[in-house]
Amino acid sequence: MMPCSNCYRLGRECIVAANSRRCKECIDQKVSYNGSDFAAALARNMEEEKKLEEREEELTDKLISVQGEIISVRRRRKVLRTRGKELFGRGMVDFEKENPPTSAPPAQSSFAAQAAPSPSDPSLDWSTLDPSLLEGLSLQSPTLSR
Repeated sequence: MMPCSNCYRLGRECIVAANSRRCKECIDQKVSYNGSDFAAALARNMEEEKKLEEREEELTDKLISVQGEIISVRRRRKVLRTRGKELFGRGMVDFEKENPPTSAPPAQSSFAAQAAPSPSDPSLDWSTLDPSLLEGLSLQSPTLSR
């Protein structure tokens, strides 16, 4: 008689109990017994292995398909990016043709003109300035030293 899987793994003799269909080791360890049903257990094992192989092949096919789609999307995105850069460049050329740059310097804003009064400006009250602010300033012309 073929030993059950449990007894085979443990290297023990498989002895079926008198009042049971299972061996004493399987009863004591509370595991399923497959000694007398060895052929059926082997068939179930082989069937499960076959199902797993089929599932693996199916998933491998899906993986290959998805990888192909990813490559396709990346190529299309690259083409679109290149086309977008080209369109932007053409748009800038058209914009510059329609709006040529002027050679005159940009005009000062009205705020900047108001913020810097000249000494001859009557709105500047020189009496409000503290003369001690001018003490640290050198009134001599700057010289370059080498």
